[in-house]
Amino acid sequence: MPDDHSATLRGARPLFKRPTAELTDALERYRGILEAVHPLRPKHKAGLPLDVKVLSLALTSERGPGPKANYLAFPGNLSAYLYYFLPWNLYRMARLLDGLDFDPPEGASILDLGCGPLTFAQALWIARPDLRRRRLRIVCVDQTGQVLRLGKDLFDALSAEGGHAWSVEIVQAPVHKAPHEPFDAVVSLNALNELARGRGEEGHNSLERVAELVSSRLAVGGRTLFVEPGTRLGGKLLSRLREELMELDLWPVGPCTHD
Repeated sequence: MPDDHSATLRGARPLFKRPTAELTDALERYRGILEAVHPLRPKHKAGLPLDVKVLSLALTSERGPGPKANYLAFPGNLSAYLYYFLPWNLYRMARLLDGLDFDPPEGASILDLGCGPLTFAQALWIARPDLRRRRLRIVCVDQTGQVLRLGKDLFDALSAEGGHAWSVEIVQAPVHKAPHEPFDAVVSLNALNELARGRGEEGHNSLERVAELVSSRLAVGGRTLFVEPGTRLGGKLLSRLREELMELDLWPVGPCTHD
């Protein structure tokens, strides 16, 4: 005899849907957009496999200090990120955003902390064609100016054909200097390891400051989205951040709700 849990599961819908034809087509075209916006010099193209390996180790290692601050300001790291990590992140995020219950209303504002090359804005445009004509404001904050400008150029090239009603603003600044105004959503993708640097008590205090920053920029009824790699470090950072956010009365709706 089915129990209540079985009934709940029958009513559930997958968070990661099968990739749509539009998503796969967009990603197939993306290499051409990258090459047009940021063509690689021969020496960077030749060194790309090694640059990808070095950056991957820096981003995922459980030991050592991790990547340097502003690591995307270094040409080898930037090329590796744009040509390898960014397409994969767009694929993952586009599938996630297609499955999430995320429906910002007309005129909504979104703050992206540590935005890198505007991964969130690009993934949202790819995943949600139903939102392209909706008036949205996306404020993208990062301290590396070159990656911000490249991200904006990539977004403009990606969205040029279909058009959109979005206002996408880039702000070169540390995240604690993000515009101090209420946003309907605050998001951060693959950035907690930079936003919350330090170990032990220092790391704990930095996560507390991140939580306070998010709370101070979130409108009443607003929502947050944090996405990190599936590493032990990423899991620890998210778990600790959840605790700090709950201390500020911001309760998770998923995964692992605290109703």
